[in-house]
Amino acid sequence: MKNVLLIDDEFFFRKAIHHYFQDFNSEFTICGEANNGRDGLRLIQELKPDIALVDITMPLMDGIQMVESARAQGLQTKMVILTGYSEFEYAQKAIRLGVQDYLLKPIRPSDLYNCLIKLSAKIDYENNQKDYHSQILDKNFRLNPIIQEYFAEELIKKETDWTKIKHFSQDIPFSLENSSYCVILCDIYPDPLGPWSINDQQLYLYSARNILSELFSSSLDCIIGVNENQTLFLLLGSNLLPQDLYGRIEPILKQFVKIAEENLRYSVLLCSGSCYSQVKQLAHSYQEARCVEKYQALHHARGFFCYHETDFSGQTEYIFSDEKRYHLSKLMRKSDEEGIREFLQGIFKEMTCQQLHPVAIYLQICDLLSYAMGYAVQNHIFSEESETQKNLFEIIDTTDSIEQLFDCTTSYFLRILHTAKQQGHNHLSSSLAQQILDYIENNCHQINLNLEDIASHFFISKQHLCYLFKKEFNFTVGNFLLWIRMERAKNYFDDGCENVSLVAYQCGYEDASYFGKCFKQYYGISPRSYVDTRIKGADKNHKT
Repeated sequence: MKNVLLIDDEFFFRKAIHHYFQDFNSEFTICGEANNGRDGLRLIQELKPDIALVDITMPLMDGIQMVESARAQGLQTKMVILTGYSEFEYAQKAIRLGVQDYLLKPIRPSDLYNCLIKLSAKIDYENNQKDYHSQILDKNFRLNPIIQEYFAEELIKKETDWTKIKHFSQDIPFSLENSSYCVILCDIYPDPLGPWSINDQQLYLYSARNILSELFSSSLDCIIGVNENQTLFLLLGSNLLPQDLYGRIEPILKQFVKIAEENLRYSVLLCSGSCYSQVKQLAHSYQEARCVEKYQALHHARGFFCYHETDFSGQTEYIFSDEKRYHLSKLMRKSDEEGIREFLQGIFKEMTCQQLHPVAIYLQICDLLSYAMGYAVQNHIFSEESETQKNLFEIIDTTDSIEQLFDCTTSYFLRILHTAKQQGHNHLSSSLAQQILDYIENNCHQINLNLEDIASHFFISKQHLCYLFKKEFNFTVGNFLLWIRMERAKNYFDDGCENVSLVAYQCGYEDASYFGKCFKQYYGISPRSYVDTRIKGADKNHKT
């Protein structure tokens, strides 16, 4: 049984998690809970749980600060971050701190269970490895290739036993006193792409390992290992300064790419982390190389890429916006398979054009699939497949391309529609929720239309109105009303209307100044500037 510590400031969320654990067959138990990061850190120190579920936004000390403090103190608890899409930047930082996994709220019991099972297996594996490593030390085992592999694996860990490292280093041709260090990852792909056997893969790895070892051994300290994804990783050390090491590495790796492409039956993806001055920073370089590898592999890149030249900017762009969520809801209600396919193609085209980081892509897809799952549950659409869905966090790790991710996502949406038809669902929405949505769409021009007006029209409370609408469509009444009004305003301007006050009034705003603020916040440009831009564009087209 694994002990789990729950750290979240929301009382009802903690209560729900306790309820989930009752169904986990005594495999996991909640050994304690805290409602802020400071108390959470204290409990980790005292209880030493196997796993901690940690919310990002908490009082006194947030989840990121707590994880940082725990790592600085050498605490070995596996951390799982609980996050929302709006906290994406924090999630990125958590990953860099070595958080094992993260789950998007609201959390499904199956996702939580799959996450815990995966971490439990990892804990068991690491415990077995510790026993194995102890045997190596006890028996003074000195088979050089095995020792080198073990040595390399230890050096890229975030937490490692440096006493053991120094003990082994006397038998390894890799100095711990160099002036600079760097990690390179090498992924091998058959050319042309296609299925290949395990024997082929091992042969390619063996040949690549030998060639790389020969290319580097004359000028740099170099040891090579293979990680759990069957990717070669090279640890390089040199007496050069960190800023000069990259200049030595780059031509050698480009030479290897040329050899692989011209003389062997495979292409390669080589990814470099940053160059550092201390051997203990190899773990950082390895994590950076992994980031570059995942980013470039997902976009089918081949060749050599390094961390400091990879542009990870713009990774928080929210593609699956409220207006698109509304459009998707209409397609789902109509059971429009072709429309849904085209909609998803548009979403994935945007992700491809923006060259998003895999973590950002994961969050976009996770939001899409969470929406689909929520829709299925709300409309009582169930299938055997829905109970066996993979943990969403694993989708990126088990998929090699944007195209495969698109196929996976589209297939899931279409399965929901097919199951709905088989089970005799004639429509996919609550009749009252749909009436509310239609009412807002038809009356958004009313001056100062508000929640009280809408709720009283349907003889329900404002609170129930908000709950029902959010549950059904997964976006708020306020966001939907804003979207409808802004779309209508833009259409008026696009059709040639230049009177901002008139457009404001026709879209339900009595105060043109307030309308202007809403428009600028929504589109990033004031109504007057938008109109002037369109007039200039029209004049330019007229002259040409």
